[in-house]
Amino acid sequence: MNDPIQLQQASNSNRMRSRIAAISCTIACVLLTVPVTASAEYLLGTAKSAGQVGEQRDGYLGLIDQRAPENIKKMVVDTNERRKQRYQKVAERIGSPLEQVGKTAAMRHFKHAKPGELIQAEDGSWIKKGQLGQKPGKKALKAPSDSAPTAPADRQAAVRLGGSDDTADPSSPATSSN
Repeated sequence: MNDPIQLQQASNSNRMRSRIAAISCTIACVLLTVPVTASAEYLLGTAKSAGQVGEQRDGYLGLIDQRAPENIKKMVVDTNERRKQRYQKVAERIGSPLEQVGKTAAMRHFKHAKPGELIQAEDGSWIKKGQLGQKPGKKALKAPSDSAPTAPADRQAAVRLGGSDDTADPSSPATSSN
């Protein structure tokens, strides 16, 4: 195989195989991730409906039922880790403290919680959304009392925290989910 044409063809063939392998791996990763993400979102929704987890005032999930199955506990930990990573990116981008970004996200999570799902009240207790004498769909809780008035950077954070709990890009526009 000293012929330059054969060497070139072999080289092109190897490059093509490498590209096909890379594309195949990418497609496989996407296909494997979609069911896991959909499964995690279903598990989260089920756990919220069952009152096992709720939205805390700091923007993270809270485990309400300590007797919840291990897969629910792991889902809470995993979701909170993803949220923290997303909040850190937003905080760095807009120059706001991580805690403030989390509190801003909490208001969004409260807004998107379904009636009957548990959210954390100002005193730390757990209440069902819509129990504060307000009609379902209305804002049930006000902003955390220990935070400063909402600044423009905080409004930017709220917009950048759009999307579902697990899959949203912090820089994507707000969407209505969850």
